Amino acid sequence: MGARRLLVCVGVALVVLVALYGPARDLYCAWRLQDGKQETLDGLNQSIDEYQQDIDRLQTREGIEDEARKRGYVSEGETGVIAEGLPEDQEAEEAPAELPWYLAVGDFVFQYKEQ
Repeated sequence: MGARRLLVCVGVALVVLVALYGPARDLYCAWRLQDGKQETLDGLNQSIDEYQQDIDRLQTREGIEDEARKRGYVSEGETGVIAEGLPEDQEAEEAPAELPWYLAVGDFVFQYKEQ
């Protein structure tokens, strides 16, 4: 009697897991997609803040003069100089961040692929 009851319980648990897999997968994929979109939004907001700081700086006399000097303009009485051979500023490309273990497991279990 005990083995039969155990087999029935395992069977019921298996049916419940199979029935809940689809909704759980949809929920997980929506959560991961929302997380990715939030990161994009945060990056865009940061860019907007940087642009606003540039706008604010360029609305001052000092900011305008600094930008003009960067473009090679000089004021009266100044002499322009061009320096050659200096290393150019290159932005380092960011390597994709490695996922935490729980996201890697969730992506595998629910077959989530980034779009």
